[in-house]
Amino acid sequence: MNQTIRCLSEIIRANPLIEKLLFVPSYSIGHQIGEYLSKSGISWINLRVTTIAGYAQELLALEIGEEGIRLIGSHEKNLIVEKIYRESDLPERDRYFNGAEEIPGILKCLANALHEMTMEGFNEGNINPGAFIVAGKGKELAS
Repeated sequence: MNQTIRCLSEIIRANPLIEKLLFVPSYSIGHQIGEYLSKSGISWINLRVTTIAGYAQELLALEIGEEGIRLIGSHEKNLIVEKIYRESDLPERDRYFNGAEEIPGILKCLANALHEMTMEGFNEGNINPGAFIVAGKGKELAS
């Protein structure tokens, strides 16, 4: 058992009735930690696994809901990316992602990559196409 899991186990055992938040980089990693704890015989019933973005959304949900704003789900995000992809102003010959819709799951991967870039503060104004191995990729992402 590694040091992190050992410390987490001690906290869980010392505070079985108190809700504990565990911030993880992704829900899948949190799920893996939970599985490991279960296999080790550690009950993690009051351990809530979340990401920083997930927790922030949870905190803001009520406030933004009162203003009539709602967060889009992953399916809606994928549909928006697909619509933008299909309505691109770039000529087909200049499109790095030309033909991407024929590759199963590629637009979902593109939507996830765009989401990650957005969460890191990138936008069309600060993406440098020259920083990409293929500048056309950066140019299309920036458009």
